[in-house]
Amino acid sequence: MAKGYIVGLLKFTNHDQFIENYAKRIPSVIEANGGRFLVRSPESHFAEGREYSLHVIVEFESFVKAREMLKSPEFINLQLHRHNNTDRTASSFMLLEGGDVLKK
Repeated sequence: MAKGYIVGLLKFTNHDQFIENYAKRIPSVIEANGGRFLVRSPESHFAEGREYSLHVIVEFESFVKAREMLKSPEFINLQLHRHNNTDRTASSFMLLEGGDVLKK
């Protein structure tokens, strides 16, 4: 079964509120659902595209487990804080299935 990866490329509108109401609380939800942070950093080098305030990659044992977390009441309650403190038109948040389908 392929791993699942949540990728967030976030542009803050209110840094302090984002940290206090989302960033400090989301790790326990992720860990309770079997996820682990691979990346959670503002540092990056942009070769192309736009800059973001924070870059996040979270790994789960499966795509299904990651999707279950995204549907959990704990995550949904915190999601509002992410929405309220980031620019949703300049941010991306996605679930990816691991693997390389083009590799033969």
